[in-house]
Amino acid sequence: MFHKNDCRCCSEYVAHAVRACKDEGLTLPRQAVGDAVTTAWPELMRDLERIAEQRSQDDYQDLEDKLARLTAKLESSQNALASERSRVERRDETIRDLKDEIEGLKRPPSTLTTTTSSTRPGAPTSGTAGP
Repeated sequence: MFHKNDCRCCSEYVAHAVRACKDEGLTLPRQAVGDAVTTAWPELMRDLERIAEQRSQDDYQDLEDKLARLTAKLESSQNALASERSRVERRDETIRDLKDEIEGLKRPPSTLTTTTSSTRPGAPTSGTAGP
């Protein structure tokens, strides 16, 4: 009756078809449904395989699209992180420069030797104009 003897798939499909017919108020002999299933089985399997293949391709495409979006997001995040690191490094460099400048201001000034033309108080020193 079915495409293979005691095929569980066919038996379940026939049982489902018979129940569906009864639910719709149709009374078809089980043998007629079985013969229809047996006749249509190869085409049914091809359809199911096509549907499964299409779903697999759709799932694969969806995953590829998701991977592309996530890769772009990752690259964007990496670029933002690199930019932020660069900004932090520039700030660190500025802070180091300012610390060096502060340290330089804390050191005692180096004594500059000035030559005086006279030792009397109020006498102009060299390099300055007198009155």
